[in-house]
Amino acid sequence: MARMLPDRLPLKLPEHLVKVWRQLKAIDDDELICRISFQVGNADCPDFLVIYRNRAAFLLAVSSADTESVERYFQGDMLEDREEPPVGLKQAHSLDAFTRLVLEELGAGADIPLQHWVLFPKASDDSVGRLAQSWQGAPYLFLGKQACRSEALSRHLQSADDRELDRQVLNLIVGRFAPEAAIPAHWVTRAERLADKAVPQQMDFLLDYDQEAAMKRDLELSGEAFKAASSGHVRLVTGTAGCGKTLILLFRARLSASLDTSQRVLVLMHNKPLRADLANRARELGMSGNIEWRTFYSWLRSMMHFETIDPGKRNDYLDQALKDAKLEGQFTREFLLEEFEWISDNALENPTLDWYLQSERTGRKRALQATQRHGVYRLYLNYRKMLDEHKRVDWPVVPRLFLKKLREGEITGNTYHTIYIDEAQFFAPIWFECVRQSLHPDCGRLFMAADPTQGFLRSGQSWVQVLGGDMRGRSQRLTRPYRNTRPIMSLAKRFYMSRVGSEEDEVNLPDQAYIDSMPAGEEPQLIQVGSRSVQNVLIEQLKQLFESGLNPGNVLLIDASGFREQHERAHLEAHFKGRIVSAADATDRTQMRITTINACTGIESPIVVVIGLDRLFEQEGALSLDDTDREELIRKNTKKVFVAITRASQKLVVIYKNAHTRACLLAEPVADSALPSRFGPPFADFSVEADGREG
Repeated sequence: MARMLPDRLPLKLPEHLVKVWRQLKAIDDDELICRISFQVGNADCPDFLVIYRNRAAFLLAVSSADTESVERYFQGDMLEDREEPPVGLKQAHSLDAFTRLVLEELGAGADIPLQHWVLFPKASDDSVGRLAQSWQGAPYLFLGKQACRSEALSRHLQSADDRELDRQVLNLIVGRFAPEAAIPAHWVTRAERLADKAVPQQMDFLLDYDQEAAMKRDLELSGEAFKAASSGHVRLVTGTAGCGKTLILLFRARLSASLDTSQRVLVLMHNKPLRADLANRARELGMSGNIEWRTFYSWLRSMMHFETIDPGKRNDYLDQALKDAKLEGQFTREFLLEEFEWISDNALENPTLDWYLQSERTGRKRALQATQRHGVYRLYLNYRKMLDEHKRVDWPVVPRLFLKKLREGEITGNTYHTIYIDEAQFFAPIWFECVRQSLHPDCGRLFMAADPTQGFLRSGQSWVQVLGGDMRGRSQRLTRPYRNTRPIMSLAKRFYMSRVGSEEDEVNLPDQAYIDSMPAGEEPQLIQVGSRSVQNVLIEQLKQLFESGLNPGNVLLIDASGFREQHERAHLEAHFKGRIVSAADATDRTQMRITTINACTGIESPIVVVIGLDRLFEQEGALSLDDTDREELIRKNTKKVFVAITRASQKLVVIYKNAHTRACLLAEPVADSALPSRFGPPFADFSVEADGREG
């Protein structure tokens, strides 16, 4: 079967286009890719673009004229004062105008064997044949009703197969016909793309077929069709790092908003660097103003006021609650923070004791007996009481406060026609409940992009609890990562599988055959500082990069040390004035971005420098951890480091101090001499800003 884009027949498509769409799809040839134009109302664009065997291109313009209309045209031809324009003129104009656009971009003297077809699926072949003769040898193939059937179309395609086009010219044609699938050239950070000096500047890169299909699936060509869509429509795209999930989400939001400018569209993500990156890209694309770009918590803050508690004060409350309940030896503060967050995230209604006792605690590795749950629940209530008395909230309870105010009518939540969620693996069940309550009740749609292998903050599939577990027919998994070179992805996968890899993880990671086909590149550079400080070696490395003429905007620094980002940025600013910016505040591509390892998901850079992994790996050996907590910490750390590694498209530099860090990264046996001699403070203390929450 031919591959169609979109791969499902749009609603409200005119009858003459429906006939051709169905006949094209019925052609038994999977080397045929057929696109229908999403440029609604553009008289200079044909209706279909057909690419055959990735070398021949056919422009198809479809007329709604039936046999009677064509015959009436010939009858009018006998009258000198005929006012009706020639049948097929509109279609011929679209073919000529589009071809001129392509030729102008190719430059003077360009000539391309681009096929022009004018189809009349409602007119007889005889009438259309007479019409073709009246055009006196114009360079169009006129096809009537019988010639528009799949078998006949297939024969015409095969007969013109020898008119081969260069791959770059094909890309240009597709990019102009389907600009919604064209990636601006300066966005592409893949090594083999940037090294391709022969590619003209105007030659954009394209989403692949699977990516474009995911972007266009279930999108309609009119606002009327959109409003007729079923309520509560949900679609999910999953895939490993670098497979284009964010691009699909971004381009789909742009396309859907342009097709119906009356829509209210919201794009949500979990961290500020990703929001800044998406908002900057949206500006570059000239996206419409009916799209909001928000982190989840900034979205809630736009609708209600709340005061979050200072982390130090929060810890004091927890310590006091433990002391009052005489449970200091049973639970650590770190465990309680994570358990309280789990309760707040997963209880869609008010979390009762009965609910907690019966809950399976999905994603929590440490088992709790009934008596322990009683104790935790009592501590939870006491802690919440302290917060209420001081009129403060902690971050996990904010979504619950929003739902409460919404139900009680204290606030009026915004209603959206479409909500997009990027990196959905980081969203808690109660976050999805907030989203669900904000969708338009009649035609609201939800589109999510997620990578379960990166879900170090949550179980990875928390949408199931709210949206339902059966996503058959509503989800698509992408398997080809494009961002990284072979050495970078090889390191990332080997590291991941050596520590926490399971059969499920293997499915979500690229297979070895594909990794072997990825472009070659530099081996990751692992620099041990020895007796010197990490900061001094980092400064030396950055100076070398910048002095070589490299644009600082091509560098991303990821800090896993647990110190506040502002501390590291202030230290570097003394050496690189004006060339350093927080990834959350980046507005152009001329400054090096810096972010924490907990907030780097979703962004990318040609060159990535990672520091601070020593502390991450040290904590896995802390004597205070029991086996279950250690296993969970290793799982989280593995996902964090995997995310950090895969941000790099061309070059990865890791600066570290302990030999143990190198052994972990390279999945080598750890010698006793490589083990760190001391362990840092508990994991929870340095992940306070982990998920990009903001005021």
